[in-house]
Amino acid sequence: MSESKLITLRAGEAELIVAPHIGGAIAGYRHRIEDVICPWLRDASAQAIEEGRVSDMSSFPLVPWFGRLRNGTFEFEGQRVTYPSSKPDSPHSIHGIARNQPWTVDSQSENELVIRYTHAPDAWPYAFVAEQRFVLEPLRLKVHLTVTNTGHRVMPVGIGHHPYFVRHSDTTLTAGVGQAWISDEEVMPLNLAMHPDTDALKQGIAIDRHVFDHPFTEWDHIVDIHWPDERRTLRMTATQPLDFLVVYSPPGKDWFCAEPVSNTSDAFNLNATHGPMQVGGQQLEPGQSLTSVMTFEVAFSE
Repeated sequence: MSESKLITLRAGEAELIVAPHIGGAIAGYRHRIEDVICPWLRDASAQAIEEGRVSDMSSFPLVPWFGRLRNGTFEFEGQRVTYPSSKPDSPHSIHGIARNQPWTVDSQSENELVIRYTHAPDAWPYAFVAEQRFVLEPLRLKVHLTVTNTGHRVMPVGIGHHPYFVRHSDTTLTAGVGQAWISDEEVMPLNLAMHPDTDALKQGIAIDRHVFDHPFTEWDHIVDIHWPDERRTLRMTATQPLDFLVVYSPPGKDWFCAEPVSNTSDAFNLNATHGPMQVGGQQLEPGQSLTSVMTFEVAFSE
């Protein structure tokens, strides 16, 4: 895949690089100040772009569900739906469909871009259209994500984003959250419980000292990230239905994830035994749309 397919938006010193052909992903969001690049999200490498590795991008959309789907299957309105895993090392389908498909450009200007993915029924037997609208300002990025049911039957759906933030040894993360889904060794949800770091997260933690891989309920829709060594901050907010926050910080990495999503992992199966506040997920009637907005607001301090 060629880098020539990348699209760069600019607004003042801000740059946003989008790769529509790689799952509608963001390949870079940063400021360029006197030829010094200041990344807010991890930059996708040239090799990752060339090879089209969506999981190595800066962020990618999650449509029509977030997380793992146990054995790639669930029942909905009396029908068994099976969408096989694309990963040879796991039977559980992960992070939906749209991130594995090319998106097309609908419109483009210097600081705005609209891209679209159209899904015809296959193993996922529901027709839908997903659209992302990126609006870049000098100190703000907004990503509008809309999913529309274009079929003739009710469709279960979950949406979200998977951003990878730059991580230094003293980078702090602050987020107001509730209970966490505790997972097994296959990262499949087992039960809801209070996480020992929930209170600390509300006050702010040095993310490099913690290991997370948890979807949290009752997110207050605000995440603050601070890089004290570079005297800069980012605030991420998201509108409903992105009511869950996934914090993923594996050890030894120079990035971490704070993912605003509308459902927990395996929600399409868990909703048989748990309520919407615990697992999330929505249903779209034919012709109905679901929209969310993720916003990054950035600032530099003296």
